[in-house]
Amino acid sequence: KRYRSQGACPFRSKCGKRSFCKHTASCLLCDQVSCMKCKLVKGNGANLLDFVENIQPWMIWLDFDRTICTTKNGSSPLHGRHSIDSDLLTLLTSFENVKIVTRNPHEEDIKTFLKRKGVPPTVPVYCVKQQAKKSKAFVIQKFSSCKVQDVAESSAAEPQGIHHIHGKCAEVIFVDDDIEELIDPEVVDLDIIRFLYRRIK
Repeated sequence: KRYRSQGACPFRSKCGKRSFCKHTASCLLCDQVSCMKCKLVKGNGANLLDFVENIQPWMIWLDFDRTICTTKNGSSPLHGRHSIDSDLLTLLTSFENVKIVTRNPHEEDIKTFLKRKGVPPTVPVYCVKQQAKKSKAFVIQKFSSCKVQDVAESSAAEPQGIHHIHGKCAEVIFVDDDIEELIDPEVVDLDIIRFLYRRIK
């Protein structure tokens, strides 16, 4: 209780205060909790599908390594035996506005792998290094902003940006297996829903 009252994880000191939820007095990494006030949700692929069905987001961003695919540390999905999460495959083939953002540099190999798994070629893959930036937040913000025609058709008095189209709330979800990516201050500042993904082994 002493640690929680101080806004710190009672299990691991390395979690730090950035992963601590003041609303539930819980560590969003170690405790089995989610918090929509913090806009951080936890779950597996099936949980994500249910969540998407419930909130009907405008756009979904998916990480690749250890999220969509079993690859680790930026390795090519074409080397070795790698699988794709079946629930995320469903999302990639059925949700209209889904994009991939990854630190894995093998963009063409990723596209080839996804094509072999039946993912439409219209699903874009953005490699952070090739965007000349180190932040996934930069990529998400750059490619989640309203299109010019959306802004032009809306009233000048309506709020515009990552969350509003024609004056309506347009939620964006960012799915990643790494809590550090999700609690990155630049990602938090985007005020999007962050989904901490846990693959079922």
